[in-house]
Amino acid sequence: INPFISASMDVFSTFAGIESSPGTPSVRTRPMTDKDINGFIGLNGHGINGYFIINFSASFLGKILSSIFDHSQASTEELHDLAGELTNMITGSAKAELSKNGFFFDVAVPKISQTAPQIPDDLKRNPIIVVPFDTQAGKFHIEASIQRIEEDFQQDTMPEVQAPKGSISV
Repeated sequence: INPFISASMDVFSTFAGIESSPGTPSVRTRPMTDKDINGFIGLNGHGINGYFIINFSASFLGKILSSIFDHSQASTEELHDLAGELTNMITGSAKAELSKNGFFFDVAVPKISQTAPQIPDDLKRNPIIVVPFDTQAGKFHIEASIQRIEEDFQQDTMPEVQAPKGSISV
């Protein structure tokens, strides 16, 4: 989870000029999607299987949008676009850090919703680490459920990982 924590802090600081402080992590068995907008992205590849969720309130995203673009009112579509961009940037940054430790995966296009994301069946039993964040614009939290695939680390070479249909390989 540490690469996702540092990536979240870096992205909000760099992209929006907003400093964030992580709270105490907790472990859950179900996603904690209690805010308005959720960004979900699957993490599948060499050594890793899991997902990442970032959970925002619409007012939090609105404050970020207005600080970046001096925009006083945002449509739902604009808030969803911003949630997708933030999810993508955080996951991309965490991916770079994880690759230094032998975890290689393709990043799919984030799914943005106002409901709990559909968790793949093979990941439903995995623990979920939840980290709340506090910022001057409000609160958000991240969730990650990551399974290390030991067999991948026992092979001499990394298999080529193909991006799922409709996904972009980064």
